[in-house]
Amino acid sequence: MTGALTAYSNARPIGFELCGRAAGACRYVDARIATANTVLLSIGAGAADRVRFCWADSPVCTLFDGAHLPAGPFERPVTPRP
Repeated sequence: MTGALTAYSNARPIGFELCGRAAGACRYVDARIATANTVLLSIGAGAADRVRFCWADSPVCTLFDGAHLPAGPFERPVTPRP
């Protein structure tokens, strides 16, 4: 990723999910851009152990970097803040 992040076709980036350990435990969450970071907004996210972005067969992904390149699909572990 290069430079500040931006969302196209929507006011905020869409396509983020927080997932728990159980099968089917993923849920879409709202997100906002903070310059070069994305902040996920979710009530009760403490049970999540991973975050996914654009994780679908034909996802709508609106997050782009400063070079106008799209963020690719990913899945990463989540470490809750104390």
